[in-house]
Amino acid sequence: MLAADYQNGVTCGAKNPAVNMAIDNFCNRENAQHQVTNNLTIGLPWARNGVLHDGFKVNIVGPTCPANSRWVPAKYCNAQFHYLCANAGGPMGAGTMEFGAGSCQEWRISRV
Repeated sequence: MLAADYQNGVTCGAKNPAVNMAIDNFCNRENAQHQVTNNLTIGLPWARNGVLHDGFKVNIVGPTCPANSRWVPAKYCNAQFHYLCANAGGPMGAGTMEFGAGSCQEWRISRV
């Protein structure tokens, strides 16, 4: 997964560095002690509201996800957003994809 994520991250960065920064800020958020957390949970405000960076928003919604499909480890957050940007996103990296049990998670990169 690391090699594919790296390549997708490079491709995404070539499309739009602002999207790569938004992904990094969203997936690798820090707590009050400046430690990267690994507690992204679908349905909570951080995931739903997302992160804005240079005119692009990254967020995940999934109000119907079962409990076992709400937690997103940071490595999957980065990998799946980089994949979306590189392969399914438009020329600027914006787009949507579904992941999770029954495709209950909608991952979004949007221009705002």
